[in-house]
Amino acid sequence: MCRLFAVIAKRPVDIKCSFFSTEKPFQGYATANQDGWGIGWYERKKPKIFKEGSDDTPSYHFGKVKKVQAKIILSHVRLATGNTPKTSQNAHPFAYKNFLFAHNGEVEKQRVYGRLNKQFKSLIKGETDSEAYFLLIMQFFKETRNMITSIKKTVALARQGHPSGLNFILSDGISLYAFRDAMQTEKEFHLHYLQRHPTHQKTFKYFSRKTQESINSACLLKEEAVMFSSEPLTHEQWALMGLGELVVVTPTLRIEKRML
Repeated sequence: MCRLFAVIAKRPVDIKCSFFSTEKPFQGYATANQDGWGIGWYERKKPKIFKEGSDDTPSYHFGKVKKVQAKIILSHVRLATGNTPKTSQNAHPFAYKNFLFAHNGEVEKQRVYGRLNKQFKSLIKGETDSEAYFLLIMQFFKETRNMITSIKKTVALARQGHPSGLNFILSDGISLYAFRDAMQTEKEFHLHYLQRHPTHQKTFKYFSRKTQESINSACLLKEEAVMFSSEPLTHEQWALMGLGELVVVTPTLRIEKRML
């Protein structure tokens, strides 16, 4: 199954440690999710994306992560469903205007695609259900100008098709939205979050000296941040989101929760 990662911080940060140096680095999940990967971030409030698909790139260039610094960063490793091509355009995240989106799970594509109007159908570049899922949120947002309402309407419609999982991470470049829901095997669609206050903690208790050294050096040093991951990447106290739970993190790192 796919895996999700995201971080939001008050100042630009990198994610070298999260990808390479923690107890369970996010890069490691690409071994079981070999069909594509991608990373999205913001530069001067504009979304940037780098992604690769295994049909196009047999060997991934994870070194790209080392160059990225931003207040908001999203990443995804992909396990393709069905016969969907393993191309870079089908890798996540997807972008629309100032929005970035990555999804873990499967929705009934025709159910969400069928609700897209002509304008948003014309924006689809690949073959995934995830891209249609994202664009339906964007279509509702254009109509309502309310992100929570748009997510709620899209989720309600997607649930009618008995999806395997609806987990996603979405950003508008200002806030971060994370949603978890599963209609089938719940444990396959976990989503955790961690609120880190490194300046308020004198020590981090890890089982690995390597991780301890990384945290004490350049990894989010003296930075407050909220991180999301399908699976905990460190031995800190990550919180598991509940089914149907939407977590919104504001630019001040205030966490707002609601059930959909």
